[in-house]
Amino acid sequence: MASLIRLIALGLLLLSAGSLVRAQDADAEEVESPEDSKITYAEIRSCAGCSLNRMPEVKSFLYVDAPKYENVKVEYEHGVEPVVYWYDRKQRLKDLERLGGRSRSALNELFKKKGFVLKEENVAQNSDPQASGTESTSSDDTVKKDEL
Repeated sequence: MASLIRLIALGLLLLSAGSLVRAQDADAEEVESPEDSKITYAEIRSCAGCSLNRMPEVKSFLYVDAPKYENVKVEYEHGVEPVVYWYDRKQRLKDLERLGGRSRSALNELFKKKGFVLKEENVAQNSDPQASGTESTSSDDTVKKDEL
């Protein structure tokens, strides 16, 4: 009985999300560029336990991996099946996917395929001296400059 109620709730959620996408498309007055429609933000909604306890791979992804991605938010709501909502840079809902039944590695691949990067990777790319074109100076160089 409880699973039937969850299934009905998920169905209603999917219907309302579809209506939201159609309404947003109808209200759009400007022509979208490919950059505008690119997925840039993800929001994952799931219960903190309940059915998530029966999906250890998904649970590991939500608690360990998902928080490490840039522009990914995880929200826990009682009784909600794990679902990811994909948004474009104008914060318009573009798609949604159920996460249940997938392995942790498959979920990581999905997020990387959608263009999401880990926060550590982003920091490493931005702090690479060769990538930014800056060079570090040693303390010996500083002493020599001061002596001149």
